[in-house]
Amino acid sequence: MPAGMCGNVSLKSISPMNALLPKTLTLAVALLAGTTGLFAQAVGTPPVRPTVPMGEGPHGPRPGALPTEVQMMISQFNAQREDLLAQRRADLAALQAASAEKRADLLAKMHENQAARQVQQRELARGIREQLKALREARKNGGG
Repeated sequence: MPAGMCGNVSLKSISPMNALLPKTLTLAVALLAGTTGLFAQAVGTPPVRPTVPMGEGPHGPRPGALPTEVQMMISQFNAQREDLLAQRRADLAALQAASAEKRADLLAKMHENQAARQVQQRELARGIREQLKALREARKNGGG
């Protein structure tokens, strides 16, 4: 076999590839060594998430941010809902522990309370619909 020949391939045709291989490997090792610190995190520590107030974005208020009055209404609603759920849990516990006569009285009371809440919800929904209608009209006429 002549010098510079390995099987059917000459070394002259492989030499550009041989010159590129060490550079490629060096670049790959350098990138790997440089990026391992980016993904390192202490074991057992949860990731830190930035806390942003409701309606705020990382660069200031969002365009559709909720006004303070709406936020207050939402928090009041959540408090009322929690009170209602606590009352319902108490009523159900009393209903399970009650005798047959007392159970009938408790059920009647629960039905009355439910009917009163439904009337309140209907009135509230009617008021909200009227307010939305007024807001749409104001926006339609150029006021919003």
